Amino acid sequence: MKRFYKSAKFAFNGLKYMILTQRNFKIQLVCAIITISLGYFFEVNTIEWALLSICISIVLGFEILNTSIEYLCDIVNPQTNMKIKVIKDLAAAAVLIVGFTSLVVGLIIFLPKLFVFFKI
Repeated sequence: MKRFYKSAKFAFNGLKYMILTQRNFKIQLVCAIITISLGYFFEVNTIEWALLSICISIVLGFEILNTSIEYLCDIVNPQTNMKIKVIKDLAAAAVLIVGFTSLVVGLIIFLPKLFVFFKI
């Protein structure tokens, strides 16, 4: 059990680092909070909550992986290198894809509710 707590502490340190230092992570966290607030306001159902939770977790997780890859690349080769640039671009593209997909899921869930709310 002691090993588990130690591992959890490391994980929370990483999360704290992301929150304190990474602008994109902060933006995504604000979007997650807005999404959760909208979910409560519009009383989304269990399946919608599951989809929103999965999307939020995947976006935040991919952002953490992207940051990790960027830092590792900078340690391996601090100079400008085209192969390192491609690696960083690919990691960023992964975040873009899950972010865009999550936006689409959010629109599918919330647009009909917004139309009803605003009587459009």
